[in-house]
Amino acid sequence: MTNFLFNIKNHYLRVAIAELVDEAMKAAGRPHYQFSQQWDAGSMAQADVIFTEMVAGEWYLCQDLFQHAPEQYTLLFSRTMNTLP
Repeated sequence: MTNFLFNIKNHYLRVAIAELVDEAMKAAGRPHYQFSQQWDAGSMAQADVIFTEMVAGEWYLCQDLFQHAPEQYTLLFSRTMNTLP
């Protein structure tokens, strides 16, 4: 089973990514997967793919948490946009 972990505050972005993942997994014939939004050490240890958003420098604040991630995982992140252009 493939575990996808989300740490994305923007509801619409999170739903859009989940829909894309759902379509991709169904197209690949891999019906066994799950989504989680529990951002803790236990969830990190089980995650195969991690979607997160961070501001510059936040990665360094989360290093202790990422030590619980499995040996092989994929991390995808977007930049947090707090202000409008």
